[in-house]
Amino acid sequence: NAHIFPVFDKRGKTYRLAGVATDVTDELAANMEKSRLVSEMTLILSSTVEAIVRVDENDRCVFVNRAASAILGYTAGELVGKNMHKAIHHTRLDGKSYPEKQCRISTAMTSGQGSLRLITDTFYRKDGSPIPVVYNAASIIKDGKSVGGVLTFVDATEKLNSEARVKELDDLKDKFIRIVSHQLRAPLSAVRWNLEMLLSGESSKINPENESLVRVSYEATSEVIRRINDLLTALDIEEGKI
Repeated sequence: NAHIFPVFDKRGKTYRLAGVATDVTDELAANMEKSRLVSEMTLILSSTVEAIVRVDENDRCVFVNRAASAILGYTAGELVGKNMHKAIHHTRLDGKSYPEKQCRISTAMTSGQGSLRLITDTFYRKDGSPIPVVYNAASIIKDGKSVGGVLTFVDATEKLNSEARVKELDDLKDKFIRIVSHQLRAPLSAVRWNLEMLLSGESSKINPENESLVRVSYEATSEVIRRINDLLTALDIEEGKI
């Protein structure tokens, strides 16, 4: 880094040049390393599958990665500078307006008071369509003061669809078990009643050898009925009926 300047004689004419040079090799190397790290960090943030949005202290977007743009339907240029609450979190599920002052995300990112982790919520795409998400939000503190925050989130559509499908299958399973159990309990109860009549001798006398077989059948039938009743009770408890 050199600075050249003229040297004047008594008559005010330049008679020579002088200069000062500074070795900036280390400074250039440091700047190049800094640029490399910034470039690498930007590449990492842009390549991650998790959506990342950085906002300033006024909840305006200053950075958005590729995943966030893809999920929300905006380009990075369309989001940078926008108020993120007004862009993606403006409406409640019931269709009513969601004031920014009541928004937990905006408060967490700009107030410096705590963070939110693994919260399920709804954001809105550029076209206005809702999208279920699971998000984390936290403020960035510098010199003891909040200078904005970071919002990370993932599209939870597939997860919620899978959970809904699992619940649907569980409901079908419970319905099947309940129907089969009721259909089995009635005829088994009739069989047990007939066996009980034989053992009591009220219908007819049976010899000791046959009585032993009838008693085994009676006890086995009673055990099956008890298990069916226990199963139905468990289903009632699971469904909150008990």
